[in-house]
Amino acid sequence: MGEGRARTPRRELARLRAEQAGKATALRERIMEGALEACGERGYRDATVQDVIDRYGGNRAQFYRHFGSKAECYAAAYEFEVERRYALLADRAEAQPGWRRALVAVLEGLAELAIERPALARGLLVEVHVAGGPALLKRLEVFERLTRAVDSARRETESRHSPPPVTATFMVGAIEASVTSALTRREPADFAAAVPELAQMVLAAYFGDEIAGGDSAVRRAA
Repeated sequence: MGEGRARTPRRELARLRAEQAGKATALRERIMEGALEACGERGYRDATVQDVIDRYGGNRAQFYRHFGSKAECYAAAYEFEVERRYALLADRAEAQPGWRRALVAVLEGLAELAIERPALARGLLVEVHVAGGPALLKRLEVFERLTRAVDSARRETESRHSPPPVTATFMVGAIEASVTSALTRREPADFAAAVPELAQMVLAAYFGDEIAGGDSAVRRAA
């Protein structure tokens, strides 16, 4: 009897609605992933709605049920994926015992994305500059968050340096330039190879050359 009471028409309707909502969310995420990959492969300007559809394996009716245009889809896809990747990298950093190891872990995580999902990475990190609009504004917001995260090195007790405030902006910009250059050349492994040098550059700015050169996390990355 208890089981019979649990499966009332109202409960069953709620279950079906939740199931449908879950499927709709999963489809929307597939479309957004397809948009980033299509733009990463063909370039934002050349990618079409049909390219997006071909990527995720659906149809035009599905696409336009969720998005009004390629631009709208890309903007939503960028915001969703950049937040997801930021959270993944933040979790990776928090699992490390200190700021310096966290830095290397984040750089290695970025390199893994570039190598394992190059089309998605290009769609996320390179084509945002072509797409512009809301996605570019979101990129600026995330860039500023990353800058604050890098500049938190000032709180490390071992740091005796006091670099100018613009240092973190320069460091994040250099990292972004390195990964986007490698992705544009379709040589993502080049960024992975540059991780030790990039880590040492950042560490030297905040802790000095001697600490940066002898850091075990950097040596392990090399």
